[in-house]
Amino acid sequence: MTEVMQVKTQYITLGDVAEGEIGGTLETHRRLDEFTDRVGSGEFHTATRIGVPCGCIDGRCGCRIRPDAAGGTLTLAVADDLLEQRYTGDGTTADMVRNVFRSLRERGFDIGDHTADTVRGEENSSCGANDLLGMIYRIIVYKRDVIRTLARVFGVAPGSADHEAIIDGANRRMLFSTGREVLDAMTEGAGRENIDVLRGDHHEVLSVINHRRATTLDRDVVVREFGDEYEAFNIDVWSFAEGARALYPDASEEKIQSAVTAMAYYNIATALALCGPSMRIVVMRPEEDAERTAKVI
Repeated sequence: MTEVMQVKTQYITLGDVAEGEIGGTLETHRRLDEFTDRVGSGEFHTATRIGVPCGCIDGRCGCRIRPDAAGGTLTLAVADDLLEQRYTGDGTTADMVRNVFRSLRERGFDIGDHTADTVRGEENSSCGANDLLGMIYRIIVYKRDVIRTLARVFGVAPGSADHEAIIDGANRRMLFSTGREVLDAMTEGAGRENIDVLRGDHHEVLSVINHRRATTLDRDVVVREFGDEYEAFNIDVWSFAEGARALYPDASEEKIQSAVTAMAYYNIATALALCGPSMRIVVMRPEEDAERTAKVI
C-alpha cells in the first residue's frame, strides 16, 4: 500500500494486496486527481434518514439513496455467519440470507441489494459481493493480517479475540450457494422493490470509506459531473453499528462492536477481491463533518 498526499485529499492505493481488476490511472482517467479530491471531500455525499446499511457499495447508477455496504443487507448476514450464526437456517448461504432479510423486514428495517441490467452467467447476480462470496471468505482467511491492518486504516480497531473468531468463522463456512440462488433468496426475503437494478459496467476508480453519519454517495450527481467513466465505491462504515443493533437488538455493546468488525472484514475482503492495485482509497473521517444543508432523502 502506498500513501500519497494530494492538494486536498489524502489517499492510499491498494497495490499488490489487491486481487481484482477495477481501478483507474492518470493515464486512463485525466480527471482522476480532481475526482479523488472532490468525491473524497464529501462534495457528492448527501443526507439520508435510513440508519442501517441496505444499499451496495457498487458505483454504478440505478440505486436509491441509502447507506452502503458490500451487498447491502448481505453485509449483515455475513457478519452473523462469521460470528453468531443466529440466522443460519438450513446451512446454505441462500437460506442464511433469506432469514436475515425476512427478520429485518418483519421488524420494519430497510433492506436490499441489487442486480444489474446485464447479468453475465446464469449462476450470477451481478453483485460481486455476492457472486464472489466464496473467494471473499478465503481472502478473509489467507489475507487476515492485511485485512486487520486495513481495518485500522479504515477506522475500525479489531481486538485479538474478534480477529480470531472472524477467521474461524470464515474457515468454518465450506458451502456457498450460487450468486443467483442468493439473489433469489434476497428477492424472496426483501421483495423485488428493494432489489435495485444497476446500469452498465464497472468504472470505479476510487473507494470512499465514509464515517460521516447520515450521509451517503449520490451516484447520479457524480455521473452528471464526471461522466460514466468515473465511478466510486462507497462504504458507509458509520451505519455498521446500527446494522448490528438491528441484527441483535438485545446485544451488549461489546457484541455490537464485534459485529461491526466482522462487517468491516467482509467489506475489506470484498474490495480486495474486486479492486486492482491502482484503486485509490479515501477515508472521510467523522471529525471532518460539515453542516449539511442537503435535502434529506
